[in-house]
Amino acid sequence: IFIFTAFDMDGTIICTKSGRVFALNTDDWQLLYTPQVKHTLQRLNQDEDTKLFDTNQNGIASGKTKVPDFRRKVESIVETLGVPIQLFAATAK
Repeated sequence: IFIFTAFDMDGTIICTKSGRVFALNTDDWQLLYTPQVKHTLQRLNQDEDTKLFDTNQNGIASGKTKVPDFRRKVESIVETLGVPIQLFAATAK
């Protein structure tokens, strides 16, 4: 049996530091509801189910966001959270 817990990334796990709807750059993010989000994900990580993040990233299709930049952003988020995740990103409408 495959069990997973899924979270939308933008607006649930992270938000922009700038307060804008869309990030200005790959560093324009912060954890939402600090420290609760990090602590909750770390507690959930004790379970054996998989943690999934899903996200719409239309900026990749439009060329506003480069894949390597987005990858670095996700790696920074994972490092900050200290938990492994699987990410599913929709890159076009």
